[in-house]
Amino acid sequence: MSVAMDKNHAAALKASSAEALLKQLGALGCKTAVSGDRLVLTPGGEQIPPRLLMELRKHKSAAIELLKQRAAPPAPPNSAPNRKPSKSGSVSL
Repeated sequence: MSVAMDKNHAAALKASSAEALLKQLGALGCKTAVSGDRLVLTPGGEQIPPRLLMELRKHKSAAIELLKQRAAPPAPPNSAPNRKPSKSGSVSL
């Protein structure tokens, strides 16, 4: 059980690290995209620091997953069953 929790914790850390790295890239004016299993970086006005690139390589798969999630169309809202208002006008959900 602790192994599963450790894996979940590690995945959450990678996702949060990837999010922070993507924010840093955005602050530098860098555009990010996904092409297959590749992370494509288009530098903006500033050069991407080598240390940032090194960290991004460590979290590449998590960064790709985040970018794919952002690019995915939003899921349709769950349709609630039709409920009729009570005589008082309230609806119970």
